[in-house]
Amino acid sequence: MKAACNSTPLIYLAKAGELQLLKKLFSTVPITPDVFEEVVSAGKAKGFADASLVEEATKQGWLTVRETGKQHFSAGQLDKSELSAINLALDTKAECLLIDEAPGRLAAKSLGLKCHGTVFIVLSALRKKIISAEHARLILRKIVSAGFRLKPELFAHAYEKTNQ
Repeated sequence: MKAACNSTPLIYLAKAGELQLLKKLFSTVPITPDVFEEVVSAGKAKGFADASLVEEATKQGWLTVRETGKQHFSAGQLDKSELSAINLALDTKAECLLIDEAPGRLAAKSLGLKCHGTVFIVLSALRKKIISAEHARLILRKIVSAGFRLKPELFAHAYEKTNQ
């Protein structure tokens, strides 16, 4: 599956030490310079260790920084990284956009993009037997502990999925 990625999945998978799940699921993952700036440049300036993990993934070549060719879409309520990620997904004809923020997902879906978030990535890795159910539950707990906002009922639902 070909996927473009916004900031939040990168940040929280890196915080959980699980950034490689993206590589295992998608082989290469394009991001925009705006996403790189938000995650790596701003993250390193704030002293976030996970920023270096994302930077290392770009050096390894499976996380690629790519300019968007044409601006297919713009909306005032979205931040630069969300807008650029949506445009990149459209530009590259990605099968999905990895994004967690509700306004960005809504905008992307209105343009015909499939959207999946961080929890989907974890559950997909479980479904494809890349990780165990126990490991999936640990990742879910780690991302929430790191500040990932997930409604309790959605956390419970995701946790339940790891038992199936």
